[in-house]
Amino acid sequence: MKSTSLAIVAVVLAFTAIGAGPKPGQDAAAARADFVSLFNGRDLSGWKIPPGDNGHWKVLNGTPLKSRSAGSG
Repeated sequence: MKSTSLAIVAVVLAFTAIGAGPKPGQDAAAARADFVSLFNGRDLSGWKIPPGDNGHWKVLNGTPLKSRSAGSG
């Protein structure tokens, strides 16, 4: 009985997760009206780099990366 209940819960959660995604033809950002993208996928425009960061942040192949500072292991 316990395993049957767990299986039912798993199926319900799976269908809930499937239905929560964006509709066909709709991107993920448009799926929620209150969604705020933190990264545009191209550059760091709009980012506030802290003073003293010395340019450690960069974008490589559409991914924001922070390089290691000198002397860190």
